[in-house]
Amino acid sequence: MRCSMPSKNDVSSFKNKNKKILPSKGKGANESAKKSKPIRSPKTIRFRPDYQRELEKLALNEKGKSGKNVPDLTEEALALLFVKYGVKVPE
Repeated sequence: MRCSMPSKNDVSSFKNKNKKILPSKGKGANESAKKSKPIRSPKTIRFRPDYQRELEKLALNEKGKSGKNVPDLTEEALALLFVKYGVKVPE
């Protein structure tokens, strides 16, 4: 059985006729940028290896379901922690 590979110039698999890739240039073009996630600054946090492994697994599962990644899940966990300890965080 022989399997053929597409040529390097074959872009038919990349064509997407039903979806717009770039936002329209109308009034709402920048609305998606305004409603994007908050600006994040880097912070190194050290986790136990088993916690890190489970966080990565959780992020992998959630990425497909809700689109959340490790920073999103970490912020969600911190928000719950802040509520528990009564820490007020400005929005």
